[in-house]
Amino acid sequence: MTVVEFSCTGVPSTPGSYPADITTSNPTVIQFGVVFSEDFSIADVAGSGYIDTIAMMDGNLENVTYKTATAQGTFGATQTAYFGPYISWAIAVEDLNGDNEPDFVNPTIAYQVNTSDSAGGSTSNFFLSFPTSVQVTLSDGNGGHVSPLSYTAGRRPSAVAVGQLQGAANSAPDLVVGHTQFNFGGWRDNFGWQ
Repeated sequence: MTVVEFSCTGVPSTPGSYPADITTSNPTVIQFGVVFSEDFSIADVAGSGYIDTIAMMDGNLENVTYKTATAQGTFGATQTAYFGPYISWAIAVEDLNGDNEPDFVNPTIAYQVNTSDSAGGSTSNFFLSFPTSVQVTLSDGNGGHVSPLSYTAGRRPSAVAVGQLQGAANSAPDLVVGHTQFNFGGWRDNFGWQ
């Protein structure tokens, strides 16, 4: 992941605006060690005034890979959190349970079944069953995560956002789930979910 940070102070034309080009940027590369990733999310989970969590999908490995920072711009070791036997290409990171630690929300595409044989080999199969789910992995308050929660979400949820849509400010946040068809072999399989 590359972070391009702009210093927006003292720009002559408009104070507080972005510079006209990136020659004034200060790029930083943060290594996660994942083979590939489809999506990432950032958040100020602890409410410290700076981004303290960067999370991304760890390929098709049923995990969220993330890093947290204890000081602005200083990220620690790569960590993982299991979100269930599913494939997900999208992620949102938030503090859903109010403990100032990252929680993860993953809309899932397919169910994954892992099998092993007597020779020690393993195989992963992906099933386009429905309904698929949105997985919520809450932190345990001690730097780890509890078993993921699973919420039915129609067919092929593809995006998620977290916000307060209904209820008082101190009520549980809502999950807004977008759906699509991923055109698996040309098969439009969202069953009409918009």
